[in-house]
Amino acid sequence: MVEAIGLPLPVLAVPWSNSAHAAHHAFAEKIPSLRSLGVRVLEWPEPNTSADSGKELVEFPWQHALAAVAELHAAAPP
Repeated sequence: MVEAIGLPLPVLAVPWSNSAHAAHHAFAEKIPSLRSLGVRVLEWPEPNTSADSGKELVEFPWQHALAAVAELHAAAPP
């Protein structure tokens, strides 16, 4: 990701975190930092539930992520 930002290339970050990871201050601080560098960051309404919580894992939203990739590709200069 660092090299892509430096080149500059379109970059999409798709964090897929459980609630414990998403609650950590470093996670919350890095999202605006990445955006300030031009990275498009997809966020979800709720973090993925962790296996140790006893809840089912939410399936990764591939369609949403792939649509964002297509948008970045369409907006990229030739």
